[in-house]
Amino acid sequence: MRFDKFTIKAQEAIQQCQNTAENYQHQEIDAEHLLVALIIQTDGIVIPILQKLGANPKSILDSLEQELKAQFRPEFLNRIDDTIIFHSLSREHIKKIIDIQIELLKKRLFEKKLSIVLADKAKEFLIKEGFDPVYGARPLKKAIQKKILQRRDYF
Repeated sequence: MRFDKFTIKAQEAIQQCQNTAENYQHQEIDAEHLLVALIIQTDGIVIPILQKLGANPKSILDSLEQELKAQFRPEFLNRIDDTIIFHSLSREHIKKIIDIQIELLKKRLFEKKLSIVLADKAKEFLIKEGFDPVYGARPLKKAIQKKILQRRDYF
């Protein structure tokens, strides 16, 4: 099958299917693997569908706990302290994180008698460079480091 004819999102979902199948040492990719891939995609199709159906984090957590109880023995479940559902970060969340990181940077620069002002266009650039749907805002610090601090031609 030629995957280059699929959209980028479809290619990512297929790759995730393969990864999930390999993780469980399955020989074939099945519908369950595709479902897992679609759920994992933070900007995929499953989350909006669940929201339209009225699913909320509490009901998802309840369903997850019921499924865990059905699949695992109590001895194993007693070792799990808590179940946490992570939510995708929005662009607004990323902008706030950038503001926090830039404020910390301003404090460091102030000690060296330097200052920095970030235009909205620069923030948008950092969002594109420093946000990853899989890793969230983790790459943001590296993007600030590489794209702003290591650019000596600005100084």
